[in-house]
Amino acid sequence: MNRQIYVMIGETPEEWCNDQPLGPFESENQARRAIREDVRDAIDGSDMIKEGYDPNYCEKYHLVEYVKAFRPALNTTVKITLKKP
Repeated sequence: MNRQIYVMIGETPEEWCNDQPLGPFESENQARRAIREDVRDAIDGSDMIKEGYDPNYCEKYHLVEYVKAFRPALNTTVKITLKKP
């Protein structure tokens, strides 16, 4: 089963609805690489923001993994026999 990891942008689930998530990614390394690229794209060409200047210069990113629940199904056949009185 392939993993489905998404990168959500913002601090709360309400903020996550405002932006398109990054992904899906098959590994955490790929997701973290996408975060770095997204941050670099956001600050590229900006004179007011420099990478490494302020640790709080970007949005909060959260890794969310979609997991399919295990739902086993049981098929049964029941036969009922009624006795005559």
